Amino acid sequence: MRPSSPATPLRRKAGRLKPSGPIEDWQAFFQQEFDRAFRRGNQALGLKLGFTSAEAWARYDRFMEVLQARSAHWPPASVAWLGLHGRLYLLSRMEEGNRLEGRTYTTDFIQGITEELADSLAEIRAGGWAEQGDPVVDAAAETLRWQYLASSSAWGVDWLYIYRLLWMRLFDSAQAETEADRLEHILEKPSTPVAVRDRAILARAHFAIAADDDEGARVRLNRLSEKGRFTIVRDLRFYLEGFSRFHLWERLLAWLRWLVPYAGTADTASYEALCLYWNQAAHTCNVQEEFLEVLRRWLPRSRRLYSHYLVERKLYRDWTQLWVHHGTAFGEIDGNVLRAVEAHEPALLLPLFHQQAIRCIERKNRAAYREAAELLKRLSRIYHRLNRGDEWDLYLGELTRRYGRLRALMEELRKGTLISR
Repeated sequence: MRPSSPATPLRRKAGRLKPSGPIEDWQAFFQQEFDRAFRRGNQALGLKLGFTSAEAWARYDRFMEVLQARSAHWPPASVAWLGLHGRLYLLSRMEEGNRLEGRTYTTDFIQGITEELADSLAEIRAGGWAEQGDPVVDAAAETLRWQYLASSSAWGVDWLYIYRLLWMRLFDSAQAETEADRLEHILEKPSTPVAVRDRAILARAHFAIAADDDEGARVRLNRLSEKGRFTIVRDLRFYLEGFSRFHLWERLLAWLRWLVPYAGTADTASYEALCLYWNQAAHTCNVQEEFLEVLRRWLPRSRRLYSHYLVERKLYRDWTQLWVHHGTAFGEIDGNVLRAVEAHEPALLLPLFHQQAIRCIERKNRAAYREAAELLKRLSRIYHRLNRGDEWDLYLGELTRRYGRLRALMEELRKGTLISR
């Protein structure tokens, strides 16, 4: 049976709580105390205003203090489980509030409660209080599964993160197998909605990865819908971070290779994390050339990192071509790199300076003409250093004939002593 949720609130009267439950009494108590702690004076006016961080935390503390008072004489295990269930209930109500009333609760506040919930999981694990068959324990897994499958991270609560933590920290392999079977049953039902199916696939992949079956996890993830794959880099950062932290470089590299096609749809934070992990794996697993090829594939998004790698390896010809084909403003280019390229092979800079000078001129304003004159002066120095002064004279002549009607440009060229009339 699917547990109750804020969308289908319990109307059970909250009476005396018992350490052993039933969980329905706990849920009724949570509902009662949430409504008391988070009732707002503006509700009677029909206003929908968000809580400040300080106000939200004060009300959260009030809610938790009531839970602590009611369980003051309970065994430590029951106290810990009451707190965990209470925080799960809080998060579900806050998600509902954000969905129905706008951004009532801030992301920082929700993340703070999530961190406290993670601490409570660690406490339960340390105490050895996750006994299989205990209704209170089983109810947490059941509640969280349905909350995760039915919810969306768009409203502030990362249920997938909480789900993973619960199963990583509390339950043994036998319990994990039972949960995986439940997920398979959901996936086998033709009536399962696409969004729920995608979330179930991610959850099922978690158990494969936890069992070191990464290939099996990837086979399952390949069944995600197109929309489900859109956020796959973000959804897998949890594991990439773990592989990096525990130096599981081969596993990390295998996942990074699999994720290469999905970098284009990754949000900025996830994309930058992907680059960071690739950088680590490239040096540790000695696959720098492969990483360079990946960065080429990700252009133009990877321009900055690719540029850094090319300079690091002194591949200056490739570096120049990168900025010619994918560069934007000249000011983005590191002056130290320009000097290094010029010292190595000055002719490499000619196409880049030509391109940037013309771009400045085409902007057609005084400041841009001034910048173009500076670039042309640098071009002149390079041509003469290469003993190619005649080519420079031909180029400058053509430039002045083409843009001779731009009076402000001609004035800047005269100021820069590039032309005499």
